Amino acid sequence: MSSKMSRVSFLVNKKNRGPVLHSLGRLVVCRLFVVLFLVIQFEWTTIWAQEISSFLSAADIEKVDVYQNLQKQAYDSLDQRLIQLAGLKDQDAIGKYQENHRKQMIESLGGLPDPTPLHSRVVGVIDLKEYRIEKVIFDSRPRHRITANFYLPKVATAEAPVPGIAVSSGHSRTAKTAEYNQRFGAMFATHGMAALVFDPIGQGERSQILTADGEVAFSGTTTEHLLMGIGSILVGRSTATYRIWDGMRAIDYLVSRPEIQSDKVGYTGCSGGGTLTSYVMALDPRVKCAAPACYLTTFRRLIETIGPQDAEQNLFGQLINGLDQPDYVLMRAPSPTLISSTTEDFFDIDGSWINFRQAKQIYGRLGYSERVDLV
Repeated sequence: MSSKMSRVSFLVNKKNRGPVLHSLGRLVVCRLFVVLFLVIQFEWTTIWAQEISSFLSAADIEKVDVYQNLQKQAYDSLDQRLIQLAGLKDQDAIGKYQENHRKQMIESLGGLPDPTPLHSRVVGVIDLKEYRIEKVIFDSRPRHRITANFYLPKVATAEAPVPGIAVSSGHSRTAKTAEYNQRFGAMFATHGMAALVFDPIGQGERSQILTADGEVAFSGTTTEHLLMGIGSILVGRSTATYRIWDGMRAIDYLVSRPEIQSDKVGYTGCSGGGTLTSYVMALDPRVKCAAPACYLTTFRRLIETIGPQDAEQNLFGQLINGLDQPDYVLMRAPSPTLISSTTEDFFDIDGSWINFRQAKQIYGRLGYSERVDLV
């Protein structure tokens, strides 16, 4: 039995409304994870299938196919969303759709906390010809540190501030110092923009689970995210809750710097960084321009291909609430957004084109079709 089952169940599971029931709903899902794990361990063998077919009809066998039934529920919810999308004919209807989806998304995260002091500090500097790299630490939450590299053009001053870009890392062990993230930072800085490239939870300098010798316990970065996600369910949150808040606090750090134009903030990231870019750009209006890379597709294509992915990429009850991946773009319309996708990625390119076409429609109805594109 595929491990996709538990993830689809997590997506389509109907959410209870009060805070206590909301957490209990997650407890039920967590127990489902355990049940599914036991089922996987014992395996449904061919012999079992032959035995069950001796006393169940084909229709009954179909009913007990859990993944197939969850898949159908997901498709039904996605079909209902398309009907709703077709009815968005004017600015007022689109505005209400955006507001409702932002509210539902935040509820599915278990809410977001109030900002606390950043307690930011620079602990080192690498001085280069056109820019410098500041080694920065700041607090996302009290005593919850974020480590980052801040690429600052030498032309940037308090008197002549420059745009600032937050860069989310993909699932690289080295995170902010991975080659592609260093390229992001260097290219932005040499083109006159500052870039804050920060470590996600469980990566770079921010591993949460260590051995007795102080070494990283898991070589795979998604393992730590998964374990955090399972524990978070019990308190009504998810890995995404913490990741999104980190991303928003990265913007707080950017705009706290006198060298940054606070009204010209951008956001980008690749793969897992594209996930976080999609979330933050949907929820934080300070993101004036966004470029999520190697992530955006549709949930239908995701389920049909590789299945739902890592813990932070599945929000509790999002499909039953009509939240599909294109909505991360639609929620920020008509703010400029560039979807970056590749044909050989994990995330299906056909879904990326569907995502883009839906966005183009809504942006067009708002009168700004040129502000969304796909490369």
